[in-house]
Amino acid sequence: MADTAPDADRDAGGPSPVPQRRQHERYLKRERLRRRRDFLRVQQGGRRFTTPRMTVLLLANDLDGRRFGVTVSTKVGNSVTRSRVKRRLRDLYRRNRELVPLGYDVVVIARRDAVAASFDELRDDLTRFARWARDRARKERSAR
Repeated sequence: MADTAPDADRDAGGPSPVPQRRQHERYLKRERLRRRRDFLRVQQGGRRFTTPRMTVLLLANDLDGRRFGVTVSTKVGNSVTRSRVKRRLRDLYRRNRELVPLGYDVVVIARRDAVAASFDELRDDLTRFARWARDRARKERSAR
């Protein structure tokens, strides 16, 4: 049996470089809604924005930043399906967080249609929500 030489490319450069996420692209703990009571507070008192694929709730918080949470009911699908929907929505938020106004909590409740939706359709829904949220925040600030 002949010895096989390792690939020269691998030896010369080491392991292939894995792109590092830029700091501003990370989904930090302080940006997440994590406690049940926070989700319930937004769901009970938040303003509602609805699309065929999701319901998005917006509620002012007492923080300087924005927080985001996703919930997907078992009616949407099995755990693999629900996790995939959550990952896609969190990724869309992570890439477009600057569209959501500061000082607000956002909860996305995915619907069954979110499973079959393309990434672009989900992005369009969240972009429309963000536009609506900015207008709502502007109105609330001017009313104060």
